[in-house]
Amino acid sequence: MTMSDLIESALVLKEASFILGSSCHFILDTDKKPFHGGECFVFALEDEVNTRIALRIPRSDWVSAQQIEAEINLRKAIRRENINGVQELVGFSLSCKNHLGSPYLALRWADGVPLEWSTIYPGEQNSHRDIIRAVAKVVVDLLAVQKLGMQF
Repeated sequence: MTMSDLIESALVLKEASFILGSSCHFILDTDKKPFHGGECFVFALEDEVNTRIALRIPRSDWVSAQQIEAEINLRKAIRRENINGVQELVGFSLSCKNHLGSPYLALRWADGVPLEWSTIYPGEQNSHRDIIRAVAKVVVDLLAVQKLGMQF
């Protein structure tokens, strides 16, 4: 049994509806197959007015409330500095006192496609430069937040 088997879809819907203040439904089949990486399961949801969120739930107990709190503070600092290109924090819980029984982060959903990169794709040389510039801008902005010595 995986951790995602232990997370009930109905409870994810209930918490997402609570966060957004309206009824939600899953998108991208994440009710059956959530996205996952090393730390979190990610459920994609949408409400009645097409607001989309990613609900990130830790995969295991080794992700501490302190780690989640540090990410929350970093995202708040990024928001204060008006840095674009980073998902906006829309809700969170540092405790297990919620419908999920787990800490979580709720972020605005970012639609996109996997980046393909080769000598022939994405096509023109300018496209390569545009992508590099966009990534470099976000990195420089994030370094500026760090250099400001902001308290996360």
